[in-house]
Amino acid sequence: MRCQHAIVVGDPLQIEPIVTLPRKLVETICDFFSVKLVDWIAPDASVQTLADKASRYRTTIQQENCTREVGIPLLVHRRCQSPMFEISNFVAYGGLMVQGTPPGISPVSSIVGPSKWIDVHNGSVAKWSESEGEILIHQLDRLLRTGDKSVADIFIISPFRNVANRLYQLVPDRIAQMYPDLPRLWWKDRIGTIHTFQGKEASTVFLVLGASGPEEEQARKWAAGTPNILNVAASRAQDNFFVIGSYKAWRGIGAMKIVQGYLPKSDN
Repeated sequence: MRCQHAIVVGDPLQIEPIVTLPRKLVETICDFFSVKLVDWIAPDASVQTLADKASRYRTTIQQENCTREVGIPLLVHRRCQSPMFEISNFVAYGGLMVQGTPPGISPVSSIVGPSKWIDVHNGSVAKWSESEGEILIHQLDRLLRTGDKSVADIFIISPFRNVANRLYQLVPDRIAQMYPDLPRLWWKDRIGTIHTFQGKEASTVFLVLGASGPEEEQARKWAAGTPNILNVAASRAQDNFFVIGSYKAWRGIGAMKIVQGYLPKSDN
């Protein structure tokens, strides 16, 4: 409103805007002004999507069930190694991105193996799985017992607030017992929901899925139904990406169908 021309830099395929207004109120406002909800109101619309529509130059991105028009895309990717680059590229960007990150060697891979999907068969309660938490602790123990500080550049992410909260309780307590010399505040900014980590990066990301029960299918569809959440989770990881959760429950839902094609399934 305060400028004649604007350059808007952003990515509509990362986390969508948070809406605090009641849905009914937003719909009523749109009806009053005779505008389409999907074109003008978050989370479907944002400053970025409006700028893209006003742009003279646009690109079409083909996604699983639709096409999306964006403005001038910055296609050279300079953060992630494989397979995170491929996951992000095909989940969100229709395979248009070009890899601009030179190959590298991560010490994490020599300890716990390459990026993978660690399958957990047990169910969950209120999206939380004790088994997933224990597997995460086991993997962290394998890394931290080496004493190599370079492997401690880790994010622990979940799509769900309840899972993130339980991890925030579990991990510092258990790791403090095993490694009392590790600074407790080290975990303060390393565990949370995906929304917490947008714009950040770490060498290694553990994505703890949760929500494996049959009654939690809608939660899984919310998390994986659009590319945004998974795109952010995978692209936070520079070198290593480990998914912990039920392969059977998640693999066929939305963006996770692409993930299971790039991450080998493992039981540990």
